[in-house]
Amino acid sequence: QPFIATAGAATVVDSLVLERTASVFKFVTAPAGVEIVIDGISHGTTKPGPPPAEYAERAARAGVPASELSAVLTVMDLPIGAHRIEFRKDCFVRAERRQTIEQLDDFVLDPVKLEPAVASVSVTSNQPGTLVLVDGLQRGVAPMTINDVCEGPHVVELKSQSGRYFQRIDARTGAKISIAGTLRPAFAIVSA
Repeated sequence: QPFIATAGAATVVDSLVLERTASVFKFVTAPAGVEIVIDGISHGTTKPGPPPAEYAERAARAGVPASELSAVLTVMDLPIGAHRIEFRKDCFVRAERRQTIEQLDDFVLDPVKLEPAVASVSVTSNQPGTLVLVDGLQRGVAPMTINDVCEGPHVVELKSQSGRYFQRIDARTGAKISIAGTLRPAFAIVSA
């Protein structure tokens, strides 16, 4: 807004009205740690909560306990038009929403809850005290059931002092996979 400055005098400038050029979105997720991807571009990951108290009613409507919610993630500079919003986190089922912005404004979306994408793997062995590893990480001793194997391909390995067993699995959400390992010697036997 143009104005004229006069030496030694205060100049009063009328209130300025700013013109909005983009929309602002506010996201809350359950759990935290969810990546927000809009139109193929990542806009960050939600941090641990809780969010402000005004989200309690939205959480109740979405059927999510407020204690499970993340802090608010604010995304700015979204233009008018149709947008595809993806919510991604390892070991959770991806979610997607479509949002059309018809006029520039602030948008507060209801909390987005992601469901776990895990399978259950039951492991038995022909030898007692067999160590169970999934993707190289020790998980316990057979017989055992592992209830938190993320969806996707994995290698299950059984180890003992006298043998080994490997099996590749492709875990799907909600699947119950059984592995009955027969350990084979991991070294050669030589007689003299």
